[in-house]
Amino acid sequence: MNWEASPFLKHDMPGFGLDVRTSSLSEEAAYKLTYAMAQARWSPSPEFPASSVMPYYNQIITHTGYFAVC
Repeated sequence: MNWEASPFLKHDMPGFGLDVRTSSLSEEAAYKLTYAMAQARWSPSPEFPASSVMPYYNQIITHTGYFAVC
């Protein structure tokens, strides 16, 4: 979940920092984490009004059925 590679992560998850350059997270683990979060839903709130955790990724998945998000 590298905001340098995906600016949408920085927008949708402010304050979340995972430095992929120094992380030991495997590519498979990163894929499982980001793919699950891209499809996740939660209750809207004033801070996060969309029901999607990552609205942009969810929009792409809705139209394509698959999107590599890691």
